Amino acid sequence: MHWAQQRLKPYQNFMLFSGADTTGRFAGKGKLSCWQALSRCPAVVVSAFVALGTSEELKPDTESAIETFVRQLYEPGTTVVDVAELSF
Repeated sequence: MHWAQQRLKPYQNFMLFSGADTTGRFAGKGKLSCWQALSRCPAVVVSAFVALGTSEELKPDTESAIETFVRQLYEPGTTVVDVAELSF
């Protein structure tokens, strides 16, 4: 894989995960909110977006990192560890 493709991979997967510009995949959250949430996340979350689609089975650490993104999307700055603990 070309170096530029490697650098863009997390963002390509992020775009697929977060939905289209006008019809996002998260209730009440558009692309800008998704970008802002991603910017609040640790580097491990970006690495998790790289890992999406690399195997048929979702690894626990990848799932946990993606949950971190979702937590930051709905509760910016939260320290809650489990998505199920959030009340929407």
